[in-house]
Amino acid sequence: MAGYVAYSMRLDAVAWALFLILFLWQPVHFLAIAFRRREDYARAGLPMLPIVAGSLVAKRQMALYTLALVPASLLPALFGVVGAVYVVGALVLGAVYLALAFQGARATGAAEGRWGGAMFVFSVVYLTALYGLMVVG
Repeated sequence: MAGYVAYSMRLDAVAWALFLILFLWQPVHFLAIAFRRREDYARAGLPMLPIVAGSLVAKRQMALYTLALVPASLLPALFGVVGAVYVVGALVLGAVYLALAFQGARATGAAEGRWGGAMFVFSVVYLTALYGLMVVG
């Protein structure tokens, strides 16, 4: 958002769409870290959502934020600043992210940590690829 505003000199709907994408992406990213390092956070006494509210609540939050993120990622296309390459890429990335998010519902015990690690890695890939696609098309 900041780069777009600095370049365009406008705080318009496109800028807010970029903000919304980052806003919705962050909880999933940080909750993935919380699952990946759950025991470390618990030993340190840090109140992360999977610890204080339980895995089910945290997984539900991750799924809901991911569900909201996919349509939000299409807003730049709605505003006409990206093309078909971006739309197709955003939909593919979103489908993979959703599948991975919902896969977590079945994970228990040590598998939750592995799933959290996979969600963390994909969250970084997702955001990097999404913004890369904005540049390309």
